[in-house]
Amino acid sequence: MEGDTLAAVAGPGSGKTETIAERIYRDQIDGPPGNQVVVTFTNNAGDELRERLKRKGARPPRHCGTLHSWAFKELLANKSNRPQYGDMKVIGDRAYEELIKEVIKLMGSTSSVAKAREVAMTSAGTAGNAMVLSLAIRRTMIRRKQLHPDLLLALFAAELEIEGRWASPLRIYVDEFQDTAAIDATIYKLLRERHRSTIYVVGDRRQAVYGFRGASPVHFRDLINEADDVAELTINYRSGKAICRLATDLADGMAAFDEDLAMGIIPEQEAEGTIEWEEYNTAEEEALALIEWTRATEGSRAILTRYNQGVSLIAGVLRANEIKVTASTDQTEVKEDIDKTPGFIDWVLKQPSGLSQAGWKSRMARTGAPFALQDSLAGRLSRARSTEDRMAILQRLEPDPDPDRVYVGTIHSAKGLEWDSVALTGLDNKSFSQARLDDFCLAFVGVTRARMNLKLSYAKSRQAHKREINLTPTRILPWK
Repeated sequence: MEGDTLAAVAGPGSGKTETIAERIYRDQIDGPPGNQVVVTFTNNAGDELRERLKRKGARPPRHCGTLHSWAFKELLANKSNRPQYGDMKVIGDRAYEELIKEVIKLMGSTSSVAKAREVAMTSAGTAGNAMVLSLAIRRTMIRRKQLHPDLLLALFAAELEIEGRWASPLRIYVDEFQDTAAIDATIYKLLRERHRSTIYVVGDRRQAVYGFRGASPVHFRDLINEADDVAELTINYRSGKAICRLATDLADGMAAFDEDLAMGIIPEQEAEGTIEWEEYNTAEEEALALIEWTRATEGSRAILTRYNQGVSLIAGVLRANEIKVTASTDQTEVKEDIDKTPGFIDWVLKQPSGLSQAGWKSRMARTGAPFALQDSLAGRLSRARSTEDRMAILQRLEPDPDPDRVYVGTIHSAKGLEWDSVALTGLDNKSFSQARLDDFCLAFVGVTRARMNLKLSYAKSRQAHKREINLTPTRILPWK
């Protein structure tokens, strides 16, 4: 029904992608796909959802991808916008932070650059000096005809304040709603209340791991309380029984923070699966043990840890032993290369469509872009169908999973992914505290990435801030 809010609480491996795809397909009976907007947390998730819709025989929706890419598409499409966003130059982080420093100095503000970036993104709820600083940053960018991805959602929210944007109400489908930030929640509220859109959301507060980016599961809880209908998906079709039991133990531990989080994980698989528990003397010894584990393990494999420092150590050890690796830290390096190449984002957005991977590499080489940047982006950009797809790729770089390589990454980077076997490392008392719900959620996400085999380990000591620290296993997990 027009203006309804529907929510599904979907546990790990419960088939939420299939559920969303089926909902979109069935809703096309009642309304045209041109009114359907599908918002995914990552570009990879958007690609997978499009493939499922294609297999079902569904027609392509108006949009299927990240919220940033949809906002960019709508801003460019609305010719009444002032200014004309299509005439603006998209800038990277370095240029954006320099502009913010200028504004802070001009205003005599004591704000940090990080805080100024945060308030500039907020379209509502700020007041006083924060609001003045936010407006000054935005107006300076508009005057200079510059646009940074941070501001896309704030500008889009401002556009949504004006009613009558679409001829008929939209149907909005949102995945991973537990990681919705304040500006995202503002956009969905405007869509529901001012534009009479139907909102269908899927999420799991136990998998909320992006608080450090401003996301909060509170938005999902509030929406559930307001929803016209709520469903629960509790059967896990991904993992063996042992992994499901461990995930249930973690969910029970979350009950100390919120009893509503203690939902059991019901296994659909008959297979038991395996869980290994290992301790090592040092982080280096833990990394070296993963060489043998990697070579002895069949199927798709991932090694996950909490911090980039651990990723770099493990990826380096494996690569030194001629094991092919895709590491989440590779994406960080690519982002740094983008920022070091002046005007690169704007240049990418203005290239002609239909370029092959070789074509992109050739053109990037002529700009002087680093080889690693060419190698990482050429394939992804050749698959992009539109300018907004390119923007989404540059905004949130993601690992390109290769089944022939071992994935080594942070647990955050593994969101939405799964493997036959997972080694979850660095499970010590300093990295995962029983006093923090966020740490329970992170462990929960890490454990549930595995289909059948899970290796859990920690080191008794590791280097931190140029000194050796002694560690014990985290008590978040029932250590054997």
